[in-house]
Amino acid sequence: MTKSEQVKKFIKKLPLHKDFTFKYVRENLPNLSTDIVRVNLHRLHDNGAITVKDKGVFSREDEYFE
Repeated sequence: MTKSEQVKKFIKKLPLHKDFTFKYVRENLPNLSTDIVRVNLHRLHDNGAITVKDKGVFSREDEYFE
């Protein structure tokens, strides 16, 4: 499984429309670097799967993202 797939799989398990922090994702994916997590969260945001609520705060918005 690629690093990108690891981040996507973790995010898909989170509840819809509930805020989560960058720190929470990092703590739950300790084998991935900070930069890898950051880049992949921003890719998910660009694709519309998650929304940036505030600095370091996100929300899963797309129920069916791949």
